[in-house]
Amino acid sequence: MLKNYLKSKDGHSIYYECMGNEKGIPIIFLHGGPGSGCSDSSKTFFDKEKWFSVFFDQRGCGLSKPSGETKNNYTQALVSDIEMIREFLGIKKCVLFGGSWGSTLALKYASDHPENVLALILRGVFLASDREIDWFLLELRRFIPKSWKSFVQNIDPENRSSSSIINHYHEAVFSNKKEKAFEAACLWRTWEETAMRLTYNTKNTEEKNNPTQNLQNNKKILSNMKVHLHYLKNKCFLEKDQILNNLQMLKDIPTHIIQGQLDTICPPETAESLHEKMSWSIIDRVNGAGHGAYEQLIKRALIKALETVESKLKNES
Repeated sequence: MLKNYLKSKDGHSIYYECMGNEKGIPIIFLHGGPGSGCSDSSKTFFDKEKWFSVFFDQRGCGLSKPSGETKNNYTQALVSDIEMIREFLGIKKCVLFGGSWGSTLALKYASDHPENVLALILRGVFLASDREIDWFLLELRRFIPKSWKSFVQNIDPENRSSSSIINHYHEAVFSNKKEKAFEAACLWRTWEETAMRLTYNTKNTEEKNNPTQNLQNNKKILSNMKVHLHYLKNKCFLEKDQILNNLQMLKDIPTHIIQGQLDTICPPETAESLHEKMSWSIIDRVNGAGHGAYEQLIKRALIKALETVESKLKNES
């Protein structure tokens, strides 16, 4: 396995890994968040004989340096990093594989560089719209009211809009008071994990670590949340409907959408809107599944999509 750092021109060192068959079909894994990172579990989707898989931690995430850095950290910079990695590795064209925020980034890169993309495999679609953010921060409270009460306990009851919640947490995680910052990061993550647990069955997942355990021991949580809230505060550095308005650029790119029908983080209506706009796309509506990429039903659907894409590309070559 090849692993190393690539330095950007503006102060970031991007950690990347490559595995599989160098003569196989290139595929770039785009992790979610914003603010997460790749893990060992990320590498379990790809047949090492068929794929040349590339993984990288986005700016400020995972093993990339500086950890939690938000300076020069915005969506277009991430697109440039994908291009930097592609060119450095000598990849002419590749498949993009992204879930949640990773699906947003995959669509943005493909819109900017359609000539470099062989296919898209998207899971738990997120388009960074106000509607999606309102769902996650406000409407979801109908299902977990007690958890939401804890989540917003330090916010003025008269001003609990999505933007107010984001601004409050953004200010808190960037506080010079480390205890306050860490507490805020844990509160946000707890809200997110509680939402996922509505449909997340730990007995029905192949993920090695239960995402709800050891919050207090997660040294990366504050760095992750800084990047996460930096993006949310800035509307993910995308204009309104920017992704949807540029989909015609992708009309020649085979696209597979995998969407859990019980996804509480990225509700199915977003994937349906994308599919409606991308009439050439194939959507797999996975009943009984939520947001997690490692839920057995979701993982099975993703591997099926990978096999379909690999077979099609092999027949075309």
